[in-house]
Amino acid sequence: MTIYRTYNPTLHDQIANDPEVRQTFGIHLTDPSPIIFGPCAARANDFILLTNDVDACAMFEAHGPSVYEGHSLFAPTCRGRKAIKTGKLFLDWMWDNTQARIITGATPVELRGARWFNRQLGFQSDGIHHLNGQWGSFDCEWFRMDRPTLT
Repeated sequence: MTIYRTYNPTLHDQIANDPEVRQTFGIHLTDPSPIIFGPCAARANDFILLTNDVDACAMFEAHGPSVYEGHSLFAPTCRGRKAIKTGKLFLDWMWDNTQARIITGATPVELRGARWFNRQLGFQSDGIHHLNGQWGSFDCEWFRMDRPTLT
């Protein structure tokens, strides 16, 4: 399976708006408008969009020269072990192709499966915190992963 950076958000948009995916990815959205990644793709210095070009995508938002916040999207055809394998490939791409030293993420507490997924990828919990932002106001579990060191 090949992971690559894309500047075309079509697959990101398609997966994010799949009814099965949107009910979790957009869990706190009250606006019924489609989720679109075009504005992120247009800001290539701030966002990295990755894809397997089939059924999985990721977006990493730069929060500084070496810190990124990650988000992943998996179509219904990419679940379980396949999603974990693909998620690890997204992370490997980031470590191999960027200066990332830390990748973070925030997952709504009610998404237990997504929180389990984060742990399967190797993320460590930074605890439960309240989030107020463009997606609403809710409790999230924050996760962090540091760049692996070679031994």
